[in-house]
Amino acid sequence: MSSSSAPPPKAVVDFVAAHSDAEVLDSGKVRCSTTGHECLPQLDVLRAHWEGKTYRKKAALVAYDFEQHAPYLVPHKQSKHLLYCTVTRQPVSRQPSAVEGHVNGKRFKRMLAEREAAQAKRNRRR
Repeated sequence: MSSSSAPPPKAVVDFVAAHSDAEVLDSGKVRCSTTGHECLPQLDVLRAHWEGKTYRKKAALVAYDFEQHAPYLVPHKQSKHLLYCTVTRQPVSRQPSAVEGHVNGKRFKRMLAEREAAQAKRNRRR
């Protein structure tokens, strides 16, 4: 009665082939490598997960390049869910929208300009 001995339906195999982050496990379930979620090998269940909010948020998080803000936003020492801004000295959520909002904000831009002006002043003295 176990479904692990039967191969998954062709529609499921095609779905897994079309998604690079999907893999069929030995148990017959399908695992999403982005979220770690395991689904039954049923097309409607797979589509529900890959079109769902959790998957979209996690995929956007994986795809976002936080290194583009590297000198100013560094990994937080205590929380893996946060970044630390060396300009404003504030923690920033590791969500792409929060990071973009922070680096495009008035306060960040003002403090960055002040920091660069002070750095240029120090360099001129040398």
